[in-house]
Amino acid sequence: MSPPLLTFQQATGSELGLVNRFYKANGHKGKCGRDDRVTLARSGDRIVGAVRLIHKGDIWLLRSLWIAGDQRRLGIGGQLLTACLQGLNAPVWCYPYAYLVDFYTAHGFCSALPEQAPAVIARPWQAYRDNGEEFALMVWQPPRSLP
Repeated sequence: MSPPLLTFQQATGSELGLVNRFYKANGHKGKCGRDDRVTLARSGDRIVGAVRLIHKGDIWLLRSLWIAGDQRRLGIGGQLLTACLQGLNAPVWCYPYAYLVDFYTAHGFCSALPEQAPAVIARPWQAYRDNGEEFALMVWQPPRSLP
């Protein structure tokens, strides 16, 4: 299957219900909060991918990067991640499954220790770990401007 022609855009508030239906129809239990910054990948009018950024003070938490089942392994996830990070000037943290660490590393994220993370990130990560989840802890830093 060849990669589809894609567009990437920020979801509007009125589209969050569509994103939640996309997640549910594609087997993901995540839901958008009304204040989430959601980036969509579309093929024509069809949503084929979505990712959420949750603002946590002066940082972001990346959640729910999800691609439609019939569109996986076509590079859409990497393109969507790049689109969602574009223009950000604050760190972005995420809790990927271990098998996704290489994917996030390839897109500029670095592994982090819990003591390096702000409490608003480290506490939930530790709670997941305490409940048996095997999530990694990673951070992306925005490019620095030259003086």
